[in-house]
Amino acid sequence: NPDALWFLGLALAQAGRVDAARPLFQQLKERDPLAPLAHASEAYTYQAEGRFELSTARYRLAFDMDPDDPFLRVLLAYALVLEGSVEEAKELFESVSSESPTNVVQWIGSLYRAALRGDHQTLRRIETAVFSVTARRIAVYSLWLAEIYALLNEPNNAILWLEQAVEKGQVNYPFLSEFNPIFESLREDPRFVDLMARVKKEWEEFEV
Repeated sequence: NPDALWFLGLALAQAGRVDAARPLFQQLKERDPLAPLAHASEAYTYQAEGRFELSTARYRLAFDMDPDDPFLRVLLAYALVLEGSVEEAKELFESVSSESPTNVVQWIGSLYRAALRGDHQTLRRIETAVFSVTARRIAVYSLWLAEIYALLNEPNNAILWLEQAVEKGQVNYPFLSEFNPIFESLREDPRFVDLMARVKKEWEEFEV
């Protein structure tokens, strides 16, 4: 079942068990080679390992297969931020953003656009209660909000959202503690240090 392969692989990668996730995503790609998401899933394994150039290349392949898909635009834009290609990322986030977001993709695009511009005011207006409720339920959305606040140099909100991401299963210790460049400004914060100690324990003890 492609959905089962994708969700299990995603959970494993989020937990830092990339070696276990990769065969599942390989099966997914073999079963449905024309599906952009199958190639995006492979890209995610590289991203989870901090291999950002390889990750961006695979996300770009997925995007080129369906350039009208806004979610693929967001995934590629995010990969570009991690790689350091911020200007290209800004253009992609711009293309899916909205002054009045009505879906998650528009919200993520709009929030990241505001963060990369240093636009605190727009972020405050867009990050509504409706989106926050959704973000708290899904690990990757919580992680993205933590990164958005880190980019805006708001460590309190960044830590709060990162704690929420960890609660929902984002316990890839190497990615959070070392690989992710967006959290560089937080790494000396005692709250971040304490949270990473918890993440490391959960990551080391994780079992399928």
